[in-house]
Amino acid sequence: MRLTARLVPFLVASLLAAACSGSDEDPAAPADTTAPTTTVASEPDDTTDTTEPAEPHDTVTTSIADGTVRASVERLILDGYPGGTEIELTADGQTITAVTDDRGNLVIADIPPGDWQVAVVGNADTADVTIVSAADSVPDQSFYDGQTLTEGYQYIEMRDGTLLAANVFLPPGPGPFVTVVEYSGYSPAKPGNDFVEAVNALGVPAEGLCPSTPVICNAPDQSGSLFAYATDFAVVAVNMRGTGCSGGTAGFFDLAQRLDGYDVIEAVAAQEWVKNNQVGMVGLSYPGITQLYVAAEQPPSLAAVAPFSVIDDMTRDVIAPGGIPNLGFAAAWGDNLRASSAPYGQGWEQGLVDA
Repeated sequence: MRLTARLVPFLVASLLAAACSGSDEDPAAPADTTAPTTTVASEPDDTTDTTEPAEPHDTVTTSIADGTVRASVERLILDGYPGGTEIELTADGQTITAVTDDRGNLVIADIPPGDWQVAVVGNADTADVTIVSAADSVPDQSFYDGQTLTEGYQYIEMRDGTLLAANVFLPPGPGPFVTVVEYSGYSPAKPGNDFVEAVNALGVPAEGLCPSTPVICNAPDQSGSLFAYATDFAVVAVNMRGTGCSGGTAGFFDLAQRLDGYDVIEAVAAQEWVKNNQVGMVGLSYPGITQLYVAAEQPPSLAAVAPFSVIDDMTRDVIAPGGIPNLGFAAAWGDNLRASSAPYGQGWEQGLVDA
């Protein structure tokens, strides 16, 4: 029965493989990794968790005029302002100007590290802020050790205080477990599916199998996580910032996503149920490419990556293969990702918020 139970997830997963790698999950990201100096974006509401997060270790929030300004890693996050408010940053002869969106939010990215003065144009209030570099922002180990992850849906705190939605799937037994992370802007943190009806349809009674083969009753949403969990890996499935129920603003493989990946790896590896306090990464296409970016940050607890269906040049492989603009696949995928990154854009978030 144990062997039969182990074969069931593979049969089910094989039947679902096409869906797991379909048009909204298979593409490689059509992104230019060189971000503009100033990025204006909407900061989605971080209201999906009622637990007050710990004070971010390297960020300072200041009130100016009608809103707040949060200095972070090579970026500034503003919210609470009237829509269309003009913001000005100055430092050593440099000036950056940007305007809040219609919700009164603004993210200015790629700010050179150092001391800056922030002003609301037309208002006498100003504030001095310090923008830290990525190299100077790495938290102490205590930041990761202080986070406790348990089985099920929860949040992982990033170094700038942003909370990322995560779903933890633990295999049977006391542990510690060999552990992998899947990290993308699709729906890895989405609450689990169940294969009970599909297993019954295969002629294998599902009743009673869940304690020994929990993937039947609580399956991860993404293919990499699904296959790993079906073979007794512990899985931590994490939505990138600004996607699903994760806070923050979504970007295409920007600095924040890369540093978040580092923080996710270290927070997961610090858990007592993780074997050797080291983790790997899994996933194909989008969560495959993500592994390369996270590995480039060299988190010390990342033992291995298994990237599938990846690319090595955003422009030549995706945006304009052979020099011909890819106006079909690449453009459609980008539009779809932007739409799904809007508040409640993936569809499953509303249920969690309502609960």
